[in-house]
Amino acid sequence: MHAALREADEEVGLDPTSVDVFGRLTTVCTAVNPAPIVPFVGSLPGRPVLRPNPAEVERAFAVSLAELSDPEVYREEVWTFPDGAERPMHFFELDGDTVWGATARMLRELLDVVLIGS
Repeated sequence: MHAALREADEEVGLDPTSVDVFGRLTTVCTAVNPAPIVPFVGSLPGRPVLRPNPAEVERAFAVSLAELSDPEVYREEVWTFPDGAERPMHFFELDGDTVWGATARMLRELLDVVLIGS
């Protein structure tokens, strides 16, 4: 958890002392980088002022759970990888951009936990 808070500070300037951590999501690995990503979920006392570090983050923006759960925003595709394995790929069309890959996978799980409870 401390590493995740440190990363959030380094990547977008989020003050680690302002986060009330609820728990963690499933560890994610990607085909490009096998280092595990351990996502945590928390709340803040208000909307933070994000300062994306250009060496770490292309862009940061706020999205509501209502927008994420809109069926017009989300889609899933099944991709076949070179090893023959088929895996679901998640996509969110948000704020003029497509969020996909590991970020979309974490967002999908967050929605499942928050809205469905699974």
